[in-house]
Amino acid sequence: MPHSEEVVSYRTLLRLPGALPTFIASSLGRLSYGMVGLALLLVVERASGSFGVAGFASASYGVGALSAPLKSRWIDRYGQRRLIATLGVACSASLLGLAGVAICDVGNGAAYAALAGLTGVFAPPLGPAVRAVWATLTDGVATRQRAYSFDVGVEDTLFTVGPLLVGGLVLLD
Repeated sequence: MPHSEEVVSYRTLLRLPGALPTFIASSLGRLSYGMVGLALLLVVERASGSFGVAGFASASYGVGALSAPLKSRWIDRYGQRRLIATLGVACSASLLGLAGVAICDVGNGAAYAALAGLTGVFAPPLGPAVRAVWATLTDGVATRQRAYSFDVGVEDTLFTVGPLLVGGLVLLD
């Protein structure tokens, strides 16, 4: 199906007003999503001494993450800037709380599961939010498709690199 619209390069996409800061911030956030699964499992297992507790905490994170459609609806209603920032701070606080519980050697598996679940609940839906931004930054179908393609390729790469970084950090410990 021929397009009369010229397909732009990735470099040109990143030169669009506001694209580069959005891309960098969302990439860092999504890299953390690529890391959190394995990191959560390893930290909780090490602190609790149980893969069962670690698996339960990981499952709690996953159940909490099922709140993504609700968070996306709130973003549509109240705006990205306010909600993404609020969710990011809350998600970071719950992760710091989980780290604090692990450092203090809390033996209660429910504490890990509750904090992991809160982390999932508060995780900002960065993928849909960034795709909404690309829709506003781009003109034309071909350019928008190129932006979405770029975004998905980067996201997939980050989900591959994230566990590798966790593994490298574990080796340093």
